[in-house]
Amino acid sequence: MKKIINKLIFIFALLPLLAGCEKDKEIVVVEPVENYTQLYGLGTIFSWDSNVPTELKLIEQNTFTIDKVIKYSEENKQFKFILEKGDWDKVRYLVPTSTDDGTAVKVITPGEYDMLMCSEMTGDLRDHFWGIPEGSDGTYRITVNVKKLKLTLEKISDETEEPEPEIKTIYGLGSAFGWDSGNPTGLTPDPDEEGIYTAEVNLIYSDENKQFKFCLEKGDWDKVNYLVPESVDHNGNVKIVTSGEYPMFKCSEMEGNLRDHFWGIPEGTDGKYKLTVNTQTLKLKVEKVN
Repeated sequence: MKKIINKLIFIFALLPLLAGCEKDKEIVVVEPVENYTQLYGLGTIFSWDSNVPTELKLIEQNTFTIDKVIKYSEENKQFKFILEKGDWDKVRYLVPTSTDDGTAVKVITPGEYDMLMCSEMTGDLRDHFWGIPEGSDGTYRITVNVKKLKLTLEKISDETEEPEPEIKTIYGLGSAFGWDSGNPTGLTPDPDEEGIYTAEVNLIYSDENKQFKFCLEKGDWDKVNYLVPESVDHNGNVKIVTSGEYPMFKCSEMEGNLRDHFWGIPEGTDGKYKLTVNTQTLKLKVEKVN
C-alpha cells in the first residue's frame, strides 16, 4: 500500500512539468494581414457582369471611392461590391449585413453602414444590394473601407445626369513635363488601341537627370498611382535609357510601395524623343526622333 501511495505522489509531482512541456509545444498562428488594392461595383449604377465590373478609385490604404448618379427604381438593386474580377461563384462580395423585410435590398440614406463579406466559395453567399428611398435621386459619393467593412454614403448634389466622361489618359511628370501631380501634362491616348499613350518631348541632359515618369491620375502626390522604372542605375533614383523598350513598375504611397524614381538619358544625347506607354503590359518604348 505504501508503494502505491509513493507512486501516486510521484505521478502528481510530474503533472505540472508535463503541462509545462505541453505549453512549450503550443504554436501561435498569426493570420497574414491582407491589404486590398482593388474594389469593383456591381448593380444598377455599375454593371451586372462580375467579369467586367466598374472599378472604384483607391484613395488611401484599403479605402475606395466613386461618385455616381443613383435613381430610384422598383427593384432598387443599386449597388454592391466585389473584391476581384471573375465568374460570380469565384469572387468575394461586400453586401449589406441585413436587408429590409421580404426583399434583397437594404434601403439607406446618407450615413455609415456595416458590410458583410461573403462568397459562394465559403458557402455564405447573399445576393443582396443597397438601394435608396423613393424621391431621393441624385449624385452620391460612395466610400468603402474594405478592412473595416464600412460603407459611407454621401449625397453631393441633386444632379441626375452623369457628367460627360473625361478622355482617359495618363500623365507625365519630371523635367520634360512638369512637377505638379495635381496639374500634370497628359499624354495622347491611342484611338485604336486601349491602354496605349504617347508623347513627344524634348529631353535635355542634366546632372539630376530626372527626365520623366508617369502618373495614372491627377491628384496630390500621395493619392495617385505612378509608373516608374523597374530598376535604377544613376544617382540612386534614375534609370538611363536609350531607344528601346523597358519594363515599368506601378507604385503608390497608398499601397506602401512608392518609389520616387525617373527615367533619364545619357549625356550628349539631347533631342526630341517619342515615348509610348502601354499600361496593360507595363512597357515603355523610347524612340529618338531627332
